[in-house]
Amino acid sequence: MTIGQRIKARREELNMSQDELAKRIGYKSRSSINKIELDLYELRQTKIKSIADALDTTPSYIMGWDKEYSFGDENENKPTPVTEDGLEDPLDKQLMEYVKKLTPDQKAFLLVQLKALIAQQ
Repeated sequence: MTIGQRIKARREELNMSQDELAKRIGYKSRSSINKIELDLYELRQTKIKSIADALDTTPSYIMGWDKEYSFGDENENKPTPVTEDGLEDPLDKQLMEYVKKLTPDQKAFLLVQLKALIAQQ
C-alpha cells in the first residue's frame, strides 16, 4: 500500500471528506488531498505529521513503517483484565482470539467502531 492509499483508507475509515482533511491540515481545497492520495504529490516531513494527527494515527503508519494504526489511546497498553484467580477473563480472551484473526485494516476499522460504541455510553 502506498502513502496515498494509506491516507485515503484512513480518511475513509473516519468518514472524513477530502475537504475536511484539507481544512484540518491547512490546505484551501480538496484538490491537494486528491493529488496526495493519488501519490502525485511528494510530502514533506511536517505535512506527514500534520496528516497523521488529523487522521488520528502516526507518521510511521502513514509512511508504511508500522502495520497497525496508533490512535494515541492511553488505555490501549493496559494489561488484559484478569479474574480473581489470576486467569484472563474468558470473554476478553475470546474477543482477543477473534481480533488476532483480523487483517490490520479490519483491526483499524474495528477500533473505530469500538470507540464510537463506547462514546455512545
